[in-house]
Amino acid sequence: MVSFLYGIILQEKAGVLSLSDEIGAAVSYVRQNIREDISQETLADCAGLSLSRFKSRFKKETGMTPREYINQLKIREAKRMLQENQSVTRVALDLGFGSSNYFAVLFKKITLYTPSQYQKMIQEKESGDK
Repeated sequence: MVSFLYGIILQEKAGVLSLSDEIGAAVSYVRQNIREDISQETLADCAGLSLSRFKSRFKKETGMTPREYINQLKIREAKRMLQENQSVTRVALDLGFGSSNYFAVLFKKITLYTPSQYQKMIQEKESGDK
């Protein structure tokens, strides 16, 4: 499942996915506001669609729910921040998560590592590259 979602994001990043203007506007909003607490209602407004229609169209066009997409991008940003040795709590707060515990659970669900394990793995890799 993780590799499937990662593949979707890579395709989208490479411009392979063709998004409608409405869903494209929502995706753009997520990218520009990734450090905020982004509600699906806000994205539906951004797309000019009702919430139920937005969720349906988003899933159809991207292959994932709006929440899955937001979480994937937040975890991608979290990985970047953790590579800069920022604390797990700081990363969680900066990305708009309600708690560092929820952030850690979501991070592990998506990456299969806890944030601390990921940070340690990156540090070991960097020290091995030198």
